[in-house]
Amino acid sequence: MNIRKIKKGELLIKEGETSDTLFWLQTGSLRLFKKKGKGYVELGVIHSGELVGEMSFMDHEPRSASVEAIQDCEVVEIPRGKFDEVVNDLPKWLNSLVHTLVK
Repeated sequence: MNIRKIKKGELLIKEGETSDTLFWLQTGSLRLFKKKGKGYVELGVIHSGELVGEMSFMDHEPRSASVEAIQDCEVVEIPRGKFDEVVNDLPKWLNSLVHTLVK
């Protein structure tokens, strides 16, 4: 896993990109938005301690929205391989629960 610094105004995720990384926001805040016509629709704000990018990470679909830093941030990048490694080490019942929740 890698800690990445994101400057205010910088995009962390771009709508339509492929996904192989999940992010955990350690500090700062991010805005989640989606293209709509010629403009954008704000979907929400991600705060410290929350995950972002989990939907496309789990369903293997392109990113459904963009994510931009509202202020300088630090995020932990969790690559698919590391996530799979951790999930596979869980007890079988907990692994099953995780897969059920994802579906």
